[in-house]
Amino acid sequence: GSVLGGWAAGTAVGSGLGSMPGMTQWIISGFVLCLSLSQLFFGPLVDRLGAQYVLLCGSLVYALSAIGVYFTDTIAGFIALRLVQGCGAGAMAVAASASVPVDRNGIVDSHQNRFFDR
Repeated sequence: GSVLGGWAAGTAVGSGLGSMPGMTQWIISGFVLCLSLSQLFFGPLVDRLGAQYVLLCGSLVYALSAIGVYFTDTIAGFIALRLVQGCGAGAMAVAASASVPVDRNGIVDSHQNRFFDR
């Protein structure tokens, strides 16, 4: 599945950038680590600023870091940009889940859409 595909891609990228195998595993691990930990920061930020703003900023961070990943020529730069990309993905994950309307009982309310309310 996707884990093995990611591992194979990470190995190909690592060898293309001339890195050691130990550094290559940070391509995926660092992304997942930042994706997970950044949600602790972005949860309260969504409450304060709104889901729409955080989703937009997270998407922008993710897209810009993806462009940076494409143009980088070192493994350290690649990993650093993947960490930033993980933070952008964490912001998008929190904002997307916060935009799902739920009533007091925890049931999804399909008749209202809080995402575009201001």
